[in-house]
Amino acid sequence: MSPAGPLAGATVAVTGATGFIGRHLVTALLERGAVVRGVQRPDSRSAVPDGVHIVRAPLTEIGRA
Repeated sequence: MSPAGPLAGATVAVTGATGFIGRHLVTALLERGAVVRGVQRPDSRSAVPDGVHIVRAPLTEIGRA
């Protein structure tokens, strides 16, 4: 993590941060100095990338009445 990167200090939320594409995106964001918040399903057992704060959220229920 480079504090002098182009995204230094920016906070970015990534849904699917533990998935194939999300993991690569998270790595790139961290290398550019971003603070990354990953969103993960509550029942997921996937490993969390180092340097990511995970927020567990059941996104499938958003917008349901």
